[in-house]
Amino acid sequence: MLLFPLLFGTLLGSSCIETGLNPEKPDEDLDLAPELAISPERLDFGELRPGESSALTVTLTNEGTKALSVSSVRIEGDTVFTMTAMGATTIEPGDAVDVAITFSPVNVEHEGSLVVLSDDPKVPRATVELMGYGLVPQLYVFPNPIDFGRVEPECPRDNTITLKNIGREELTVDGLAQLGDGFVLDESAFTLPLKLEPEETYDLKVTFTPLEVAAYSGELWVSSDGGDPVVPQSGEGAPVGEFVDEWTQPRSNQVDIMFFIDKSCSMEDDKERLASNFTKFTDKLSAIDADYLVMVATKDNGCKNGTFITKDTAKDDISALFRQAVDQPGGAYTEAGLMITRNAVNQTDGGECNEGFMRDGSMVSFVLISDEPEQSPSGASWSENVAAIRYKAPTAYINAVVGPVPDGCATAEAGYGYNEAATATGGLLLSICDYDWGDHVSKIADLATQVLLPNTFYLEDEPQDGTIRVTVDGEEVLTGWRYDEAANAIVFEEESIPGEGTLVQAFYASGYSCD
Repeated sequence: MLLFPLLFGTLLGSSCIETGLNPEKPDEDLDLAPELAISPERLDFGELRPGESSALTVTLTNEGTKALSVSSVRIEGDTVFTMTAMGATTIEPGDAVDVAITFSPVNVEHEGSLVVLSDDPKVPRATVELMGYGLVPQLYVFPNPIDFGRVEPECPRDNTITLKNIGREELTVDGLAQLGDGFVLDESAFTLPLKLEPEETYDLKVTFTPLEVAAYSGELWVSSDGGDPVVPQSGEGAPVGEFVDEWTQPRSNQVDIMFFIDKSCSMEDDKERLASNFTKFTDKLSAIDADYLVMVATKDNGCKNGTFITKDTAKDDISALFRQAVDQPGGAYTEAGLMITRNAVNQTDGGECNEGFMRDGSMVSFVLISDEPEQSPSGASWSENVAAIRYKAPTAYINAVVGPVPDGCATAEAGYGYNEAATATGGLLLSICDYDWGDHVSKIADLATQVLLPNTFYLEDEPQDGTIRVTVDGEEVLTGWRYDEAANAIVFEEESIPGEGTLVQAFYASGYSCD
């Protein structure tokens, strides 16, 4: 679950034991070998209030016929899980050792892992998932930031900022302050304090009224017992005028690919296998002489982990660079793959952290890997996230490596959200539950280099009626396209889709007007 793509592997139940990640080591006498068994394979401490604590026990048993040498037992992840320091130890056949773990919450949701290193030849590194929840309120505000766009001077434009309690206890908002010239919070619609039950929302109305042609900025400050977020606001006083959006249709063999992998504990096994098999993917692209650029993003802001991997990266370095990237931590919203992808494409402009990704003329694809449904926290649906992604990257498609819909499997929940996004964008929908990923690797690499010419181009601003002009390579196009108001996009008929490498431009009058 979320509160608060990897390819090439399967989940092993609720624990994170990495069976199969290391080859079985031959033993001189196969009848004499240690064998580690862990019980339970997952600890869920349930719900506690801050200041309360609970202790649960994990039992390490040697079910083999030779003494088991345990070199390390430690906790990784959230620091709210603790244990008494435990050094190297030996467990004789049939014997067991108990490890007591204590949990005391601070936030709404916590995850960690108990990691056991031993000389078990089959499973030298085993992990147990640790979960726990805090009975605390937590405030989430969206949209954040908020852009009012271009507005004619002395023309008021309203917008809504939503407060949501994503915690597990009642939340109290005891302070709201609007700062910045041109922005006004409607204080007549509420009385402080505001009380929000878990999952309850409250809408605030903010009006932006520029007085002159200029850029404006403001901030909404919120004070609560579930956090004190600040919402940056922006807007521009500008007369209605003509604007232009432009896009370049993709060219053969130039591909930009982003991998997202859910970094929750249950994905540890999949993460390791993705890293171990990544060179098979790049070898496939190199074999067809693809000009590829690959990045990994797992953090909330969508910024790339490490560096880009390209066709010019030394072959001996590819595996290490990719492993370093997927080993980096996730964020608070590690199961919100569409949100992270949306943020990633918004970080590609000059000076941003992903500058260089989504090159002009590239086919852009995303490989999103998770064992749970997509869980973006901002209130945005999968379709809204896809529309935002495709506004910036109209050629983009999404490959989803997730649990099959509708029932999932024993090791993964159904990948709702990801499933719909892959289907809507023409990407691959692959099962994370399959053990043999050879066919998956080949399909993803092959699709990445197919030139899929988009027919839909999303506009940055809302055009005024009857003002849109469309050109292809500088020549005005009068037929074969339409404006889709609901999507705010230019849509070409199939027989009129602009060809490979062409420049598509849309000219239109835009701006919010009182009239």
